[in-house]
Amino acid sequence: MKLLPVRTAPFFAAGIILCSDGGIMAVIMVAAAAVLAAVAFCMYRKAFPSAAALCAGMAAVTMFISFVCQPILSYSGTAQELSVIVSSKYDYGGYAMYYADTTLGGHGTSVSFYYGNDLLEGDVLTGRFSLSDRVRNTTAQRICMSATIEELHSIQRPEHSIIRTMAEFRRSLAAQVAEISDGDTAALTQGLLFGDTSGFSAKLRHAAKVSGVMHFTAVSGSHFVIIMSVILAMAGGHRRFRAVLSAFCIPLAVLFFGADPTVLRAGIMLFICNLGPLIARSTDTLNSLCISVLIMTVFTPYVMLDIGFQMSVMGVSVVGPQCCRMVRSLIPKAPKAVKLILDSFLSSVCAVICIAPISVGAFGGISLVGAFATVVLTPVFTAALALGVLFAFTGLPFMLLPLGLMIKAAYHVILFFGSDNRLWLVLDFDGAGLIALLCMLSLTLAVTAPDSFLHVGMCVFGTGSAAAVALSLIITGYQHRVIFVSDGSSGAAVVCDRHEATVFLAGEGAELESRLADCLLSSGIYRLHSVIAPDLTPQGAQSILLLHDIYPLGELVTTQECSDRLSVTDKDVRMIDVCGFTISCAKSGDTDASADAVMYTGYKLSCPSYGDVRYPLYVSSRQNLLPENGINIFDEKFIIELRKAGE
Repeated sequence: MKLLPVRTAPFFAAGIILCSDGGIMAVIMVAAAAVLAAVAFCMYRKAFPSAAALCAGMAAVTMFISFVCQPILSYSGTAQELSVIVSSKYDYGGYAMYYADTTLGGHGTSVSFYYGNDLLEGDVLTGRFSLSDRVRNTTAQRICMSATIEELHSIQRPEHSIIRTMAEFRRSLAAQVAEISDGDTAALTQGLLFGDTSGFSAKLRHAAKVSGVMHFTAVSGSHFVIIMSVILAMAGGHRRFRAVLSAFCIPLAVLFFGADPTVLRAGIMLFICNLGPLIARSTDTLNSLCISVLIMTVFTPYVMLDIGFQMSVMGVSVVGPQCCRMVRSLIPKAPKAVKLILDSFLSSVCAVICIAPISVGAFGGISLVGAFATVVLTPVFTAALALGVLFAFTGLPFMLLPLGLMIKAAYHVILFFGSDNRLWLVLDFDGAGLIALLCMLSLTLAVTAPDSFLHVGMCVFGTGSAAAVALSLIITGYQHRVIFVSDGSSGAAVVCDRHEATVFLAGEGAELESRLADCLLSSGIYRLHSVIAPDLTPQGAQSILLLHDIYPLGELVTTQECSDRLSVTDKDVRMIDVCGFTISCAKSGDTDASADAVMYTGYKLSCPSYGDVRYPLYVSSRQNLLPENGINIFDEKFIIELRKAGE
């Protein structure tokens, strides 16, 4: 804890988060932090590095916003002649969405656009791109702006491209591994081995979230450690040779998985740890973690705001090991197997608590069985990934059989722990993040400074945990509100009444099940009373069936023929009334619709008009131009508290 990176990196990251919104308040906070650093230098030198790091973090993100973000964002809403290099591709069958790297005003940035599925990673496109006002992501290494190709001048495919080579190798390997299974188990294989969750069904994604094991499907330090362990075990040799080999393989692994913030953090951290034998220095996990955080945030401070990056950092802490040492001291004569199981469980519990503030902010709750599921799934995941690495290097087909068995075992573990929605603690209310942060800080103080803070820290932790559970039960047990969500083509109004909900769909309803499942989970819903869908299509009916696999459904109100598995009422209901608050659906640009809230489907290139509507809600992800008071519910869910509306 006395090492300089450990003393400075947390404060540097805190400074970035505090000033991430920019504006005059950021300038004031930078000035206040500078004064604090000066006072620390004069009066208490030991605190000076931490105070200086806090000031440096604030200054770094403020300058990044002023000199990088704002110049790039000034191009939004304009058309530019650009040369872009395709970095990643997401195929939707017939067309695909691409992410590509380019420069705007001399600053590196990224654009996302839709095109046919014939482009490959590494292709160089030149043409005229229309940049929208929507910024897809400002929390990764680069700002990513949505774009539309107005005119394409040329497509060049370099003969040698390491990006394309790695992508093709990953696709080839994924295709071979996918042959051992189908359906959700095939999708889980891609998730566990390659961090690709795009093929997850709503049921599998929901179960993984409830069971608290989604972190296994994101490339992290565990992937790197297992991969390097297999490679080094196969290589043998001297410590220095192994260090050189790992230093060579880690960048290739980063390219293989994709240079996401979590991947880069894990790669840099493992690279630093393996560098020790080459420079005759011992390595420390926490010190290496803090160095990797400093390296990644100095030049791109916004990476600190990436949810995946935050969770990957907070999941690696001193709390787990220290807690294990404290408990081991209480049971010195326990069998070794018992101690190992206890260490695994305590480490998982501490990791869940440490990332709880982030999980609450990102997902609206935490899993109550995450620690148990992690303990059970860890050996299965380790064996599956090790077999996957061996198959990638050897190509021996007989390894696919045990790999398939491991994946099936993991699948059943996830479904076992994620089958009951009541195992998800809903913390989607004001102040929940602060309570989770208080619990995390109190536990950290209790185990890192037990002589001074053990009893106080554990009391605060217990009180905070009990308060979180009590507030969750009270708020979800008496909720009465409407939540509006969209998947980009269809929308839904979720009317929550305690632990039961009614869903009113606007549009065809296809591909909406994942958004609905997430919304219902974060609202503490256990059962669907009914789904009302006037424009439901056969594809939309399939989505309702998938949702029915997760939440019991009482009735489907629609004009379409659906499966015998559902109780269907044949009605064309285009408006519902909830406590005097009316909700209806209409086409974008329809001025005749009249209700308190109208969900407009479809897409207009121009700014759409609307009639006498209190809340005009737009469903399309492409609807960038909005009228006055217009709200795009694809960007962020919109909530109306019915008690307040009734008043």
